[in-house]
Amino acid sequence: SQLPRPRCSAVGVRLLFAAVAAVSLTAYAGYQVWRSPPPGANTNHFRLSMQHHLVLTPTGLTARKLLESPQLTAIASEQIMSTGNAALNDDDRQMVNSVASAGFGNLSLMLERRAPDTARRLGAFQLSEEQASSVLGVVRHMSDARVQNLGRELTHALREFLHTSPTKDRANMGLHVRQALQPRLEKIRRLRDEVIPPSLRRKQASGIQDWGLSLNTDQMRVVKSFDNDWQLEFDMSRPKRVLGRQVHDQRRLTEKATKPYGVAGAVVEQARVTLDQLKAVLDQYGIQTEVPAWVSSFDGSPRPFLWDLLKCVEETVGDVSLAISCPMRFASAGLDIFANMRGGKEEKVEKDSNGLSKSVLWRNW
Repeated sequence: SQLPRPRCSAVGVRLLFAAVAAVSLTAYAGYQVWRSPPPGANTNHFRLSMQHHLVLTPTGLTARKLLESPQLTAIASEQIMSTGNAALNDDDRQMVNSVASAGFGNLSLMLERRAPDTARRLGAFQLSEEQASSVLGVVRHMSDARVQNLGRELTHALREFLHTSPTKDRANMGLHVRQALQPRLEKIRRLRDEVIPPSLRRKQASGIQDWGLSLNTDQMRVVKSFDNDWQLEFDMSRPKRVLGRQVHDQRRLTEKATKPYGVAGAVVEQARVTLDQLKAVLDQYGIQTEVPAWVSSFDGSPRPFLWDLLKCVEETVGDVSLAISCPMRFASAGLDIFANMRGGKEEKVEKDSNGLSKSVLWRNW
């Protein structure tokens, strides 16, 4: 015999729908309360904050692990192969990848030994997918000819300064750089907005008067690393001395030896740019980190970035290593200009009593 089918009365159906409706309304009300600004909050600021920080998908990747990651190595290798194609060919691809992988890994170890606080903070910070993607996106733009040309333009301005200025100090260097770039600053700002996502730009705190676009040359690498006591003696063909020591001509090396050397020179600049972008991420959370000056040198000793850039406009003819590394040096200099631009349409950010950006919802997470 067949079992009788259960009957759903009209009352039961109405109760079921009522329960579903109650749960749905409760969930919707909770969502509206969660996304609404607290009493007294700036509504427009809160909405902007929600748009930028509503979803943070964790990657399981720390900032330090990104520096050691296969993703960064792959991007760096492809860039070097592309921009150094005058000196590299397909047979060099494995060598380039090996040097890049070893370079990022060795730098991570050097940070642990020589800058343990920086290494610890990078190792403790979990990146979201958006943050990791933004950092890698900036590194990808190092192969952008427009970014490299900006760095090359800066280098020629600095070369002119050293040839013509009667007083060679940081203050006059900064003034010369501002005068050289000011006429094109709006165009440079548009390129910056294309290359650097808003989340990685240095913000201007509320309450600071906006006087238009400007360049903070005091914080630029090429100015900060220039010491008034350094005497740079060079002629129109190439620099000769730095800090009174003779610099050996790299062209004495064989081409086979200079290719890995050139790749390593490109990798240290890519690493420097990566660390600068990670610093920008951590700064938003009130985590202060410093990128050591020795990061972009082979022997671990700081030297003026100006010296590396000048070699790229004085010595490149016939130098295989410089043909590979100089495009990344120019790109690094161009990105440093972006990082030190102020004003214009830059988004202003309010800060709380601790100096942390109020737009970061999960700064204490």
